[in-house]
Order: sequence, then structure tokens, then C-alpha cells
Amino acid sequence: MAVSKLTKATVRKRKGRPEHKPTLATRQAVQGMAAAGLWQYEICQIMGLSENTLVKHYQHELDTGWAATMALASKTIVDQMVNKTDRAFDAAKFFLTKRGRGLWSETKQIELNATNNEPVQMQTMNIDALDDDERDQLEKLLNLALLT
Repeated sequence: MAVSKLTKATVRKRKGRPEHKPTLATRQAVQGMAAAGLWQYEICQIMGLSENTLVKHYQHELDTGWAATMALASKTIVDQMVNKTDRAFDAAKFFLTKRGRGLWSETKQIELNATNNEPVQMQTMNIDALDDDERDQLEKLLNLALLT
């Protein structure tokens, strides 16, 4: 009769809160908050979690929340451009400005002529896009302008 009896020493009760178990709803909530740009400590406060628990169980959602939102926004903008809706040009400008790695930039600058208060014609150019001959011509024009 080798029946062992469990004693208090062999049975240990876990102390503290039970381990957090993520659900689809909590994963979506964390991903949405990460996509909205909330800091981890803010997500922890809303979810009632410690930062360690958040990172342990939701690292993927934290890492991909912003990227997933940018992918969805980019797809929407590209759809606007491809379908040539009435907002296609604005969508293309926005996309190129924010995601186009410098392919589009807009600055509005108005300077008034001191003699007759008319706008001065100004033009912005990307010097890096000029070839050597064009750079030489530009340098000559600028030197000439400085002398006058």
C-alpha cells in the first residue's frame, strides 16, 4: 500500500493574480491603440496591465499596429489615385509627401516687392537633381546676381 498523501508542503498555491490570457478582442484593442500612437504606458493604464505583461503578450500587436494602419491608409490613397476620383490628385500629393521619400514637397512663400507691393516671383529647385553643367550655370547666375 504505497499510497502517498499530499501534504501542505507538496501542494503550493499560486499567489497573486492569475496569468493574463490575451483574447482576440484585447489583441485588436492593443493593436488599435498602438496604431493610434499611444505610448505603452498609456495602453497599460487603459488595459489594466503592467508594462512587462503588455510586452510579453502583445509584442506583435505593438510592433505591427502602426504599420498595419499605414498599409491600410496607403491602400486607400492608392485606390483613390488609380480610380481617378475627384480626390485623386490630393491623394497622390498626400502619398508622395508623407510616404514618397521626398518625391513631393510644397512650400508657399510670398515676398512682396518693396517698390510696388507685387509678389516677387520665386522658384524652389532641387540642386541635387542638377547635372554638372546646370550647376555651373546656376553658380554663374548666382555670382552675377550677387555682384549687382
